[in-house]
Amino acid sequence: MTVTALFPVSVELSEWYAALIQTATDQMPHMTQRNRKLIGAFLLVGSIIAWSVLATALYLALPEGLPGLVLIVFFIIAGMGWLLPAMAIIRWMAKPDVTGGRP
Repeated sequence: MTVTALFPVSVELSEWYAALIQTATDQMPHMTQRNRKLIGAFLLVGSIIAWSVLATALYLALPEGLPGLVLIVFFIIAGMGWLLPAMAIIRWMAKPDVTGGRP
Protein backbone atom coordinates (compact mmCIF):
# COMPACT_ATOMS: atom_id res chain seq x y z
CA MET A 1 0.00 0.00 0.00
CA THR A 2 1.45 3.36 -1.04
CA VAL A 3 0.31 6.51 0.71
CA THR A 4 1.21 9.86 -0.87
CA ALA A 5 0.16 12.91 1.07
CA LEU A 6 1.40 16.18 2.38
CA PHE A 7 3.18 16.24 5.71
CA PRO A 8 1.96 15.04 8.21
CA VAL A 9 1.33 11.69 6.59
CA SER A 10 -1.82 10.04 7.80
CA VAL A 11 -3.32 6.70 6.88
CA GLU A 12 -6.53 7.24 8.82
CA LEU A 13 -8.39 10.50 8.22
CA SER A 14 -9.90 10.21 11.67
CA GLU A 15 -6.56 11.15 13.23
CA TRP A 16 -6.60 14.60 14.79
CA TYR A 17 -3.80 16.10 12.72
CA ALA A 18 -5.11 14.93 9.36
CA ALA A 19 -7.34 18.00 9.06
CA LEU A 20 -4.48 20.38 9.88
CA ILE A 21 -2.56 19.92 6.66
CA GLN A 22 -1.38 23.30 5.34
CA THR A 23 0.73 24.11 2.35
CA ALA A 24 3.63 26.57 2.46
CA THR A 25 1.49 29.27 0.84
CA ASP A 26 -1.21 29.24 3.53
CA GLN A 27 -1.23 32.32 5.72
CA MET A 28 -0.84 32.27 9.45
CA PRO A 29 -4.05 32.82 11.43
CA HIS A 30 -4.66 36.49 12.15
CA MET A 31 -4.36 37.92 15.62
CA THR A 32 -7.73 38.50 17.26
CA GLN A 33 -8.81 41.85 18.63
CA ARG A 34 -8.79 40.40 22.11
CA ASN A 35 -5.09 39.51 21.81
CA ARG A 36 -4.25 42.88 20.27
CA LYS A 37 -5.91 44.63 23.21
CA LEU A 38 -3.91 42.61 25.72
CA ILE A 39 -0.63 43.28 23.93
CA GLY A 40 -1.61 46.91 23.34
CA ALA A 41 -2.28 47.50 27.03
CA PHE A 42 1.27 46.43 27.85
CA LEU A 43 2.62 48.50 24.95
CA LEU A 44 0.75 51.58 26.17
CA VAL A 45 2.12 51.30 29.69
CA GLY A 46 5.62 50.66 28.35
CA SER A 47 5.51 53.59 25.93
CA ILE A 48 4.28 55.97 28.65
CA ILE A 49 7.09 54.87 30.96
CA ALA A 50 9.67 55.22 28.16
CA TRP A 51 8.33 58.66 27.23
CA SER A 52 8.45 59.88 30.84
CA VAL A 53 12.05 58.68 31.21
CA LEU A 54 12.99 60.42 27.94
CA ALA A 55 11.22 63.66 28.91
CA THR A 56 12.88 63.65 32.33
CA ALA A 57 16.31 63.09 30.76
CA LEU A 58 15.70 65.97 28.35
CA TYR A 59 14.60 68.23 31.19
CA LEU A 60 17.71 67.43 33.20
CA ALA A 61 19.84 68.22 30.13
CA LEU A 62 18.35 71.72 29.80
CA PRO A 63 20.60 74.54 30.99
CA GLU A 64 19.70 76.21 34.27
CA GLY A 65 18.16 79.64 34.32
CA LEU A 66 15.84 79.25 31.34
CA PRO A 67 12.88 81.64 31.26
CA GLY A 68 9.59 80.33 32.59
CA LEU A 69 7.90 80.62 29.19
CA VAL A 70 10.46 78.25 27.63
CA LEU A 71 9.90 75.75 30.45
CA ILE A 72 6.12 75.97 30.04
CA VAL A 73 6.45 75.21 26.31
CA PHE A 74 8.77 72.29 27.10
CA PHE A 75 6.34 70.84 29.64
CA ILE A 76 3.39 71.21 27.27
CA ILE A 77 5.27 69.35 24.53
CA ALA A 78 6.64 66.75 26.97
CA GLY A 79 3.21 66.28 28.55
CA MET A 80 1.44 65.70 25.25
CA GLY A 81 4.22 63.87 23.41
CA TRP A 82 3.08 60.44 24.51
CA LEU A 83 -0.18 60.88 22.60
CA LEU A 84 1.25 60.12 19.12
CA PRO A 85 2.57 56.65 19.97
CA ALA A 86 -0.54 55.97 22.08
CA MET A 87 -2.85 56.86 19.20
CA ALA A 88 -1.00 54.48 16.89
CA ILE A 89 -1.20 51.67 19.44
CA ILE A 90 -4.90 52.28 20.11
CA ARG A 91 -5.65 52.36 16.36
CA TRP A 92 -3.88 49.00 15.99
CA MET A 93 -5.77 47.56 18.99
CA ALA A 94 -9.15 48.67 17.64
CA LYS A 95 -8.83 46.99 14.23
CA PRO A 96 -11.71 44.56 13.77
CA ASP A 97 -11.08 40.85 13.51
CA VAL A 98 -10.51 39.45 10.04
CA THR A 99 -13.58 37.47 8.99
CA GLY A 100 -14.01 35.13 6.11
CA GLY A 101 -11.38 32.85 4.70
CA ARG A 102 -10.93 29.48 6.31
CA PRO A 103 -13.04 28.46 9.30
